[in-house]
Amino acid sequence: MWFLLAVLVFGCANAMPQGSETVHRRRMAGDVSPYIVGGEMVTGDQANYQVGLADRSSSGAYYVFCGATWLNNGDVDNVRIVTAAHCVNGLRTPAAIARIRVYFGMLNSTSMASTTFSYYNITNIKVHENYNSRTLTNDIAVIRINGLKWADVEQETRYPGGRKPVPVPLANQTYDHDERALVSGWGTLTSGGQGATYLKIVDKPVLSLDACKATSIPDTELDATMMCAGETNKDACQGDSGGPLVIVRNNVRYLAGAVSWGYGCGAAGYPGVYADTFALRNWILVEAAKLQ
Repeated sequence: MWFLLAVLVFGCANAMPQGSETVHRRRMAGDVSPYIVGGEMVTGDQANYQVGLADRSSSGAYYVFCGATWLNNGDVDNVRIVTAAHCVNGLRTPAAIARIRVYFGMLNSTSMASTTFSYYNITNIKVHENYNSRTLTNDIAVIRINGLKWADVEQETRYPGGRKPVPVPLANQTYDHDERALVSGWGTLTSGGQGATYLKIVDKPVLSLDACKATSIPDTELDATMMCAGETNKDACQGDSGGPLVIVRNNVRYLAGAVSWGYGCGAAGYPGVYADTFALRNWILVEAAKLQ
């Protein structure tokens, strides 16, 4: 798995928070690369919904361990974000949760070292009650940020074009095979390289579940809570876990998925696998509203 192997290869610079689970899954030889593959630097408002989750290393410096998405659920008085369950399932104590910083509108991860760049703390986390850490079924979670309103985030103008949340798909929507989608994150740029400091984004096609089962990924490892996206040399990986997969329809952005797992990064025949927010839409909206 992306996040498991990155801990072994790259150490704490790209590690998951202390106490987070590890997931064991068969993987391709050479599956060692936590990065956005084939991407470009984010400009303008391309990914102004992107959120970074950061933890403190043993040296005291903060590092982004997972991505997340600012959710538009219509509640302007409360900010909610969506991420992968495997990113936060290990945060089980108040002390562990309090250590995590949440960054909005951060293009360059070196901003975390600045005392003037705003970050926020997590109030509460809801992991899907049927999340399975072995199969990564229902790999989704919602997070509440205490006392934070949409206007508080939007008024900070460091992000070119401003910051905006994105909704989950509408109830009657489905995704189309070969529909284009955008995935973003702060991973490394080359296999075995150091973590990139600048937010990257890549455009890639969504695959139907049937088409994904026809790839080199064993079809027994895929289920209805997952979707696939990617093509050779275009993918996300460990450092991008939990981050957004976004589709655009009629100039409206929708959160299609959250980065979950995969075999290799951008390897031929192995698309990335995401938590499917079309399938998980109702759970996200209900639990985001309930989260206190």
